[in-house]
Amino acid sequence: MYRKLSFLCLAIYLATLSDAMTLGDQIKEAFAEFVHDTDSFLRLDDHGTVVNCGSSNMNLTWTPKTISSKGILNIDGYVQFPAEFQTGTIVMEVSYKIFHRTMKFQVSCSMMQAYGLQVQCPVKQDQMVKGQITINDLSALSNVHGSIEVKIRLYNSSWTQLFCGIVNADVN
Repeated sequence: MYRKLSFLCLAIYLATLSDAMTLGDQIKEAFAEFVHDTDSFLRLDDHGTVVNCGSSNMNLTWTPKTISSKGILNIDGYVQFPAEFQTGTIVMEVSYKIFHRTMKFQVSCSMMQAYGLQVQCPVKQDQMVKGQITINDLSALSNVHGSIEVKIRLYNSSWTQLFCGIVNADVN
């Protein structure tokens, strides 16, 4: 952003040296280009990023950054599992305003495949699990308006933590 502001200042300075356009026209043109570039930059940043709270190598994002209960949610990325996985448990801690709830779900490698994750079962130690998931029904969030935090941990059957991620999202 500072680089773009520096560019704008430089463009204004150069505008004062040129006779081709009036100073006002050159300033307007430089400002229009700055605003156009900023809009493109902001659109590229319209995603949320899962914060890694564990030791696994991962990069997970979701779009759109602000989640709507009437929209869809796309999740994309990868996680490198530090241990083998065939079956295990997902522990989710959800915090919304004064509400806090912990939920546990049993999960298997084949369930991950059914959701479209690119994984060979069983997952071997250091194997990369990649995927894109689209959630079409977000109606469960219809009463949520504001910030929500979800901490998600995945353990294998030996209770070795394979993944820990924190999602901080705005829902409307």
